[in-house]
Amino acid sequence: MMWTLPPLLRLPVSVGNFIFTLINLPFTLMPVILLIQGFRRGHPDARLLLIPVLLNTIANWINDALWAIATRGGTWIVPYRTFWNRTFSWPFNFGLYELSIAILLLAILAVVVLRFARSRREEEHMRGELEAARAVQQVLIPDAIPTIPEFAIESVYKPAGEVGGDFFQILATPQGGVLVVIGDVSGKGMPAAMTVSLLVGTFRTLAHFTQSPGEILRAMNQRMLARSAGGFTTCLVLRVDADGALTVANAGHLAPYADAQELQIENGLPLGSMADAQYTESQFKLPPRGRLTLMTDGIVEARNKSGELFGFERAAKLSSEPAERVAEAAQRFGQEDDITVLTISRAASAEEVPGATRRSASLTMSVESNEAI
Repeated sequence: MMWTLPPLLRLPVSVGNFIFTLINLPFTLMPVILLIQGFRRGHPDARLLLIPVLLNTIANWINDALWAIATRGGTWIVPYRTFWNRTFSWPFNFGLYELSIAILLLAILAVVVLRFARSRREEEHMRGELEAARAVQQVLIPDAIPTIPEFAIESVYKPAGEVGGDFFQILATPQGGVLVVIGDVSGKGMPAAMTVSLLVGTFRTLAHFTQSPGEILRAMNQRMLARSAGGFTTCLVLRVDADGALTVANAGHLAPYADAQELQIENGLPLGSMADAQYTESQFKLPPRGRLTLMTDGIVEARNKSGELFGFERAAKLSSEPAERVAEAAQRFGQEDDITVLTISRAASAEEVPGATRRSASLTMSVESNEAI
């Protein structure tokens, strides 16, 4: 028994073609409408594709109309259809419909070639920007730590990519102490490098006039508000005097560890967040042989393949280890962000000062990308 259409669906060919045309019309016109919108917005690909797509759409309509008339017995259309299908005879027989398809394919090929050329130019531009940012950063990240007789200082810096957002500076104070800044700029690439240069320049200039961590952070915050264009930076400034007096002010950064214990300090807003942000100074005492460890969030936010974070507990346990060992542990765990670790150890007595000086001279400075590990 053969299956047949219900009577209501047995439509004449002309009616069926008309219904099919109505259903297909939005899908046929949609590419043309989108290209017209892109043309008005000045998109180069839309300018190149609009005319070929429009010609091909019109050719499709004409081709369908000729076929529909011919199927309904319109013998008068035969010469026109023959001309449509065999308009040209060299180098082979082809018609206007095939010509419209060939023009469309050539336009698509031109778009692909032009996009490839644009992507190459953009890659070259990005490569040049990264090189410039890397050059700026190499200047701003110190490659030598000043020798301060009462202290032994180590530093490790491991950017996650070609250009990182972490920064730090270590300066000797006129009274024989050490002044340190460590921070993390939001963003990457040249914008981050330029922000780092702004903050490092501000810090080094302010250090000539004041060694107050709170005052330094307030001035850096004002500079960030004037130049950052909406970005922000976590930052911590501390000063350790020759007698072990420790003063810390924090702008949303990780608190330092003193002998594997996190210091309970006042936490202010990140730089660039608010004009009237206050940065309260916290006072401590670093005993002889005491050790401070400062780090960026690349340590605690390291993540292994199962998604587990390195976390604050591991960071606290490792904070009494040398800076290189802390950084390597986080990197092996699964580095996802820039890693910076600084350690500052105070000498036990005047007799141990020479040993501390030798440690300072043999500090570890590592600057390498995560991909190289």
